[in-house]
Amino acid sequence: MSDSKAELRRAFLDAGWDALDSNNEPEDPAFHGLFVGGFATCAVVLAEGVSAVARNWRDMQGVLVQLRSERMVDPAKDLYLIFVVEQIENEMIDELQPVLDDNRVCRKICVERRGRSVREALEDISFFPTPATVASEEPKFPENDSVVEELPPKVRVDLERRAPEQIVERLLDGRYSTE
Repeated sequence: MSDSKAELRRAFLDAGWDALDSNNEPEDPAFHGLFVGGFATCAVVLAEGVSAVARNWRDMQGVLVQLRSERMVDPAKDLYLIFVVEQIENEMIDELQPVLDDNRVCRKICVERRGRSVREALEDISFFPTPATVASEEPKFPENDSVVEELPPKVRVDLERRAPEQIVERLLDGRYSTE
């Protein structure tokens, strides 16, 4: 496990993420890594299998709530709880799906290694390889895109950083100024 944990740490650091101080990592249940990037904090667990994910995800999520309330993780950043398993067996999908669907505290992602390295498995997560690009406060759009240029700066930043669902939610909540 220590080799996998070192590989996990190296993968995140090489991709431009920062590791949070190991003193902040909870002892029980233990994350195998806690990383922060431009818009997100990711707690990563190298799980034995889907049954371990189903058994422990609530405890892990509780630790993230505690870390956020103690300001050990930035409350402005999105939280992700990432589980890396060797394989998701078809008979375990019904057990895993409710975990992945629950997004009350954080988003949960489960990636399969299937004999690949930890880094290769993490690359299945769309935002993993580019935290520094996402952190940019100045959105990058084609210069001749007049529609985008007319949008308020906050909307342009979110278009680059966030999923469309989040943008719609923020629009509906009135979080964008129309001035």
